Amino acid sequence: DLTMVKKIFSDYVVSRQVDKTTKFYVTRDSNSFHKDFVLRDYADADEPLLTIRNKIFTTEERWQVYRGSNTDNKNLLFSVKKSDSNKVDLNVYLSYNIIEDESECDFKIAENWLSKNTCDVYMGDNIIAQIQKKKDVLGNRLFENDKLMLNVYPYVDYAFIVALSVIVNEMDCLEDRKTLPTILANPIKFMARLLGAGVCIVAIPIIIFIGILLASSVGMLYYISVEKIAKKLVEFFC
Repeated sequence: DLTMVKKIFSDYVVSRQVDKTTKFYVTRDSNSFHKDFVLRDYADADEPLLTIRNKIFTTEERWQVYRGSNTDNKNLLFSVKKSDSNKVDLNVYLSYNIIEDESECDFKIAENWLSKNTCDVYMGDNIIAQIQKKKDVLGNRLFENDKLMLNVYPYVDYAFIVALSVIVNEMDCLEDRKTLPTILANPIKFMARLLGAGVCIVAIPIIIFIGILLASSVGMLYYISVEKIAKKLVEFFC
């Protein structure tokens, strides 16, 4: 039904697969202390539909979604957090359930073991949507697009599934397991998600400069070591 695209230094754009018309777009709020995304209807861009927030400095990774741009508790619609299992499953709690004990989630996002890079959104035992991440044919390029295909079942709210898809993508649930090698394989993309595009743009030249200095220092030490060894060999044989 929908295609969601995000470049490393840009926002999400959501369009219909049939006619390619833009339906929603999601922007990062650079003025927020937290990691906030604002979802807007393309036809009415002035009025935010949802604010998707990831609170920082918390003991658990929890995302909260609010109605409009106001993040007061009265506007809280639902919350998403990882389940207690070791899987990539996420539990979704509606606002009334958050106030209580969260003993049972209202929706669940679970990895689809039959289809790679795909997860299913459940309401009870019924699937209401599927989220699939498409890999670039050239592999994990430095500035590759994040492209997700959203299959939304009938009578399911598009904005709800788009918000869940943003959370799934930002939490890397559809990536290979987050190990050190995968982070090192694409450090700029990792930094952009962690710090935000604006900070990352400023930080990248500084990091490159520091890397050049370190490489130069290592090269100089290597040259000095080789020169010393050569002198010792000359002294020994001569």
